[in-house]
Amino acid sequence: MRKLFMKITNKIDNLLDANLKDVIKKSGISLILKIFGVGFLFFNSAFLGRFLGPEGLGIINISLKIIAVLLMLSLLGIPHLLIKEISIANYNKNWNRISELSYTSFLLNFISSTVIALIIIYYAADISRVVFNESELSEPLQIMLVGMLPQSFTRLISSLILGFNKVWQSNLLNETLSAFLVSLLLIFSYLLNIEITLIKVTYMYAGSYFFVSICSFVYWKSIFKFKGDKGNKILKLIIAAVPFLLVNGSGIIAANTDILMVGWLTDSYQAGLYSVATQIALVTSFFLLVTNSALSPKLASMFANGEISEMNKMVQKITLGLLVIGTVFFLFFVIFGKSILSIWGEPFVEAYPLLVVLSIGQFFNIGTGCAGFILIMCGYEKIHAKLSLSFVFINIILNYVLIINYGIIGAAVATAITVGSENIIKVVLAYKTTGISTIKILGRKNEK
Repeated sequence: MRKLFMKITNKIDNLLDANLKDVIKKSGISLILKIFGVGFLFFNSAFLGRFLGPEGLGIINISLKIIAVLLMLSLLGIPHLLIKEISIANYNKNWNRISELSYTSFLLNFISSTVIALIIIYYAADISRVVFNESELSEPLQIMLVGMLPQSFTRLISSLILGFNKVWQSNLLNETLSAFLVSLLLIFSYLLNIEITLIKVTYMYAGSYFFVSICSFVYWKSIFKFKGDKGNKILKLIIAAVPFLLVNGSGIIAANTDILMVGWLTDSYQAGLYSVATQIALVTSFFLLVTNSALSPKLASMFANGEISEMNKMVQKITLGLLVIGTVFFLFFVIFGKSILSIWGEPFVEAYPLLVVLSIGQFFNIGTGCAGFILIMCGYEKIHAKLSLSFVFINIILNYVLIINYGIIGAAVATAITVGSENIIKVVLAYKTTGISTIKILGRKNEK
């Protein structure tokens, strides 16, 4: 028995090269944190679904989606640029470059996020009434907008930290910690018999963003104490970040288009149902997000050093593992989807067809691996941006046409089609531009 165990261990060890081991090591803790983060998000969503109902949960999620789009605009694509530039600067021990980038990005972000937040706060009532036909959306949206500034700083700092290969720390600050704090506040409110209302919940979200932002800043100062040339090259930073803004922006818009359009073209009740189905389906892809976080700085440094063959082996093995995970989750949702949805309450069970359709799209997303990140981290962010922008328009058109004709199931079909098609094209483009393929069959062709 011991010999068999040793044989299996040696076989696995031989399959994993040094780069893959490093990614798995960094992904391990991140994966655990991500699991906890998803658990907290699910708890919060199910808790609010039961206490606020589909309509209340729909208003919360519409607010969060609006903030996600505005955050993308205020950040100007800088986080992805920082991951790439900081990882290279850290590898070369160029501390002045890191100091300059961090200071300039903080300054630019403060200006952009403050201006955007103030403008939308002023027009929040009109947006709620005219666009979403939901007057109750106005106050929660305004409260969330106040919390947008600390959120944007946390996103920047988590990117800086990720550039230092602090993968799990970045994931903790960027996602898990705020979800945990909201869960904690909801539990305390329930135990202390405090009435849980829509407005109180939005204050919980905003408060958690401020707390996490402070924690992020303290941690960043603890790992980077160098005081060099701060610089003030805002225009240069904007120009460099524009391709990343198009890439990240198109991705954020694509991820939020369906729910926002459901809220616009139907009502907050339907948006509540749809948001739960989306949240569950996206569980499949969090494994991809974790590996992308660990891979992104490594892809940039390895490509810069011409390690193409090593990169191919690494990403193909990771993609194979992700494909297996995607298959398991898809089957799990098909078989147990209704039972899972009932956790939110009986009204949410009718979202089962949405869950199945959205899961198909996420299967293609995880099954194609980190093709998009290969393009971004290897200097082809402009190609990625053009592709993503094209699919944003396709996604919006498909969602509008299908929602008008088929309701929320139309939104699910439109999203699954665009997610699947875009990711397949990314694989082909990554292979043609860099020679790196996430799918082994293309890699074999290249070896020949």
